[in-house]
Amino acid sequence: MRISSLLLLFVWISLVPGCVSSRKYQALVDSKAQLEREYDALRAVREQLRDLENAHRGLGEQLAVCKQELDRRQQVIVGLEQGRDDLTARLDDLMERNQVLLSATVQEKQALVEEILSKEQEIARRLLAQDSLSAALDARERKLDELTVEVAAKQARLDELGDLLKQREMALAELKAGLLQVFKGYSATDLSVREENGRVYVSLSQNLLFPSGSDKLDPKGVKALQQLAGVLKNKKDMDILVEGHTDTDGSAHLNWDLSTGRATSVVKILTGEGVEPSQVTAAGRAYFLPVAPNDTPANKARNRRVEIILAPQWERILQMLGTAEN
Repeated sequence: MRISSLLLLFVWISLVPGCVSSRKYQALVDSKAQLEREYDALRAVREQLRDLENAHRGLGEQLAVCKQELDRRQQVIVGLEQGRDDLTARLDDLMERNQVLLSATVQEKQALVEEILSKEQEIARRLLAQDSLSAALDARERKLDELTVEVAAKQARLDELGDLLKQREMALAELKAGLLQVFKGYSATDLSVREENGRVYVSLSQNLLFPSGSDKLDPKGVKALQQLAGVLKNKKDMDILVEGHTDTDGSAHLNWDLSTGRATSVVKILTGEGVEPSQVTAAGRAYFLPVAPNDTPANKARNRRVEIILAPQWERILQMLGTAEN
């Protein structure tokens, strides 16, 4: 099946020299796939933004817990110091008693000495525990300081990325509003503008652009495209994909030719009106991406269209995404 399709494409290229070559068509397909990958990357960026915000909140909660633990340990240290003072006082008392008991029996003296040694060992053990606890708390504080600095740096990058995304969204909304203003005199069946998945779609019907079965533009279609070019020629940061679509009438071979020819005709008008050619790509889709079932004349008319897909160029956002991942 693939070989047959390639043969048909080869024959088509040989017979129709004005149509798009297979190499350029593949480049167009690759360009659209790149746009889709870029959109997926944008969604991943938004998910990463949410994940980092959640991580920031988690670190804040950990910091609060550690501060509470530090307060509790400091209270323990105060208690230990008070205990040490009490033991010291008791030791002084025992020393005084020792003087009194110098004349006591050997057994009484030995018991007193053992008690004194036991108390000294307890004091030494508690002081050692206090030192270990202080060292652990110091290490925890240093780690929290490092995490706080790291989170602040990531948050700054995320804030910058969020601002850039908002700017892109505002630019798309502004573009859509401008197009709706330009095309407000056209009927919804002939021309529609919508925003979807981070792109703006301009859909123009065959009835507006072409005679039936032809890729030669009607004057009314040329006028609509000239109005569109007046908006797009100033949008230097947009990638523009022009897709031709047909219904299922006729063979796939003829519909490939027709959809590609129509897309190319539209591109010629746009670039002729000042749109930068490096921004524009033409693609024929035949009847393989319908917007409605090809089961009624009305639905077939909906499928016979040219869609112009406007997508922001995301190089800076992708660069920031790579920096955030590092």
